Amino acid sequence: MRCVHTFQTDSTEKKIHIRQISKLVSKTFSEDEIIELQNQFLTNGFHEIVVDSVSVGRAFMYTFLHTLNCFKKIACITDFPLTLHQAENIYKKLKHVPFTNQEAWQTFFVEDFYYDFIWLESTNSLNPWLKQFKDMLKAHSIEQRLCVMELLYK
Repeated sequence: MRCVHTFQTDSTEKKIHIRQISKLVSKTFSEDEIIELQNQFLTNGFHEIVVDSVSVGRAFMYTFLHTLNCFKKIACITDFPLTLHQAENIYKKLKHVPFTNQEAWQTFFVEDFYYDFIWLESTNSLNPWLKQFKDMLKAHSIEQRLCVMELLYK
């Protein structure tokens, strides 16, 4: 089976739309697509990628992160098992930290946050927590220092 992805970029909202046509993920992108995606991945701030499913988003992230090969410490927020050995699921250690505990969050971002890329998987079960986490990232200006890529699911 062959899968072809098409995507469009809405530059005002920094969203990339990727559409799955079959079950396998194509690793073939046009030069223009690669340049646009590279710009998104290498630009600090919040960015969004819209995909059909967690598996499509993961395959895309794994492929593109492996291809870029420039991030050394990758963080992920997910409530699904993570198989990319270079990424750490920081949701596991943060999900029990109350957002009202500003001291704990300050300590985390100052002493424990050594990541150079973070991706967020915006699943229905994570959305309420994720909104507060993104607010915490903004409060600590994390998005000004690295790319925060959010996978949105249709």
